[in-house]
Amino acid sequence: MHIIDTDAHPPFGTIEVGSIGTLTAALFFERLQKARIRMATGTLLLPPELSAASLSEDALRCVNAAALSLAHIYPDRYQPGIHVNPDFPECSCQEIVRYADRGVRILGEIQSDWLADAHYQKPLYDIFSCAEQYGMTVSVHPQTSDHLQMWAQKFPSLKFMYGSRECRSITPDQSAALLGEYPNLYLRLSQDIFLGNYYLYSYVNRFPIRQLLFGSGYPLCNPAARTAACLWELRDQTEEIKRKIFHENAVSCLSGEA
Repeated sequence: MHIIDTDAHPPFGTIEVGSIGTLTAALFFERLQKARIRMATGTLLLPPELSAASLSEDALRCVNAAALSLAHIYPDRYQPGIHVNPDFPECSCQEIVRYADRGVRILGEIQSDWLADAHYQKPLYDIFSCAEQYGMTVSVHPQTSDHLQMWAQKFPSLKFMYGSRECRSITPDQSAALLGEYPNLYLRLSQDIFLGNYYLYSYVNRFPIRQLLFGSGYPLCNPAARTAACLWELRDQTEEIKRKIFHENAVSCLSGEA
């Protein structure tokens, strides 16, 4: 099975990652391959001294250029995403236009603090409007379902991916309700709760299958463990459903089409 990981982030250069130690792009893709994951999609993982919120305009451009360069080196292994920063909405929109013309369809990582802070509502609105115009899919990290619902309502034609480790306070019941109401929302199964025995098994039939995406959270999480856990929880599902979750839904979500 050709597995697409919608929550895997290659390193920006050579960085130190927790207990992993030194991580390079070559090691990143080698280890994903050993976990049976063929393609990673998303923004670059920043080193500890940087964060998405601290990126200056020049740093934003540098990181995004590095993501595209990495995609040229690993064209069959990496679909890049670009970082944006609502402190610089004009620069962020310029980056969206520049990279959409080069086939990039993912932007992130929209932090929970940004989604909750009234100060960022206008710049985020401008960034999301631009993203919607250029067929982007936005990776968001809401801490509450209310923040996710608010933006899904405002931008019904813009696709939002959520469900990473930062979204632990959004329950499966809330996700079932949100996905049922907003077809532009996509749940990544990298949320920690789905590592628990029988959680995904019990809820998968309550979720719209077309809105489920596989994600590992690598390199901060074990990609082989995530893959095995997801396959175990889907053991009674058809091969067609597994293909959708591990591959086909990601292709559709990141196609740039409404």
